[in-house]
Amino acid sequence: MPSRSRHSDADTASLQLLSNGRLNTVLSRSGSGFSRWRGLAVTRWREDPVPDPWGSFLLLRDEDDGDLWSVTPQPMGVARPDDAVEFQPGRARFSGRHHNIHHALEVAVAPTVDLELRRLTLSNHGHRHRTLSLTTYAELVLGPHGDDDAHPAFSKMFVQTEWDARCGLLLATRRRRSDNQAQVWIAQALQVCGTPDGRVDHETDRARILGRGRTLRNAAAMQPEAVLSNTTGCVLDPVFSLRHHFSLAPDRSIDPRPWTQLADSRHAVLPPR
Repeated sequence: MPSRSRHSDADTASLQLLSNGRLNTVLSRSGSGFSRWRGLAVTRWREDPVPDPWGSFLLLRDEDDGDLWSVTPQPMGVARPDDAVEFQPGRARFSGRHHNIHHALEVAVAPTVDLELRRLTLSNHGHRHRTLSLTTYAELVLGPHGDDDAHPAFSKMFVQTEWDARCGLLLATRRRRSDNQAQVWIAQALQVCGTPDGRVDHETDRARILGRGRTLRNAAAMQPEAVLSNTTGCVLDPVFSLRHHFSLAPDRSIDPRPWTQLADSRHAVLPPR
């Protein structure tokens, strides 16, 4: 474990690259970033250091009072005094505290499978029983970054999403316009250890997540008691968003594990039967 008083060069780097040679995930110290797979953009990213809104994010909501916060400084744009970031070979770690909820997020890319794993540990250090929800969010590209940068509205038209209820997976693929285009499939799941029967809701329509004139910082779907619509299909602006509800008693911890896998076929991203 690295020392808090003496940081290595890896600890103080502004960016972290996690890669197995095919799947690449880049993270900043604010938690923003992007993923690439075999040269294709998996998630959307633009060079904009001021709002810095691009990445795969985890949002927490207190279901009793509607309090909303993010595990990393982005996308909410809030840097807390207890926030800490550690970049080490093969992993990135973000930790901090929001009131009495302590969190630690580890991000890694599997060496042999094109899988990005995020392990979040949430600990309730308060005296009150908490009812929380965790929501994932990422904007999908699944195509050449240059095409998405130059013609984003056109690029978004070819991504199709679906929900696999048996496996609890969001799936998406880019419909190919010619046989020369690479085939890409992506799957995402949100597993919470200790609550196998917990309900997982989903959303793949960005407009339904954000709402008119809003950003992720004040998204309509993140307002108190707002729910995800479970929309999939040929949406105009595709995203991946999963939500899991759970309870956290005082002095207890829970380990949600969102993971994302890429492959060149639908069968390859599904877990074995």
